[in-house]
Amino acid sequence: MYSAGSISKLLTATIAMKLVQAKKIDLDLPINNYLKSWKLGENDFTKNKPVTLRMLLSHTAGTSQSSYWGFLPTKNPLPTVVEILNGEAVAESRKVVVNSEPDKAFQYSGGGTMIVQMVIMDILGKDFEAIAQEQIFVPLQMKNSTFDQTAHEKRASQMAWGYSNASWYKGVP
Repeated sequence: MYSAGSISKLLTATIAMKLVQAKKIDLDLPINNYLKSWKLGENDFTKNKPVTLRMLLSHTAGTSQSSYWGFLPTKNPLPTVVEILNGEAVAESRKVVVNSEPDKAFQYSGGGTMIVQMVIMDILGKDFEAIAQEQIFVPLQMKNSTFDQTAHEKRASQMAWGYSNASWYKGVP
């Protein structure tokens, strides 16, 4: 098992498109229509053109945060999606905002994908791990795939730790 990183954007988009197909969300309506737990702040960039799911999925929403570095498994507690979106201290990142004109140019945005994740969780009323299991991993019989942020505790012997020494995690060679 390994951290999928930006490959997870494809899975998030797949779940979002399943919600579009089920008519639970429209690609072209303002994303704030669907957000309950958090709202994307309005500003001069969004005044004339609100951000939509289509823009978020195509990285043309003008949203910030090109990427996230993740957290060591020893970080406890992990920040929530809302804390990350708000740029709270525990998240160790800046707030996700619209920092350029929506629908004008491609701008790779991990922050935009986090907004899509929040929309999916708000629409379905579940955490993202459970949604991914139900919508992607179980139907495809992917028994060793998960968005469980505590997988390192349960499956340490199955985890790939990249190129560096994983000695910071007790019990990993």
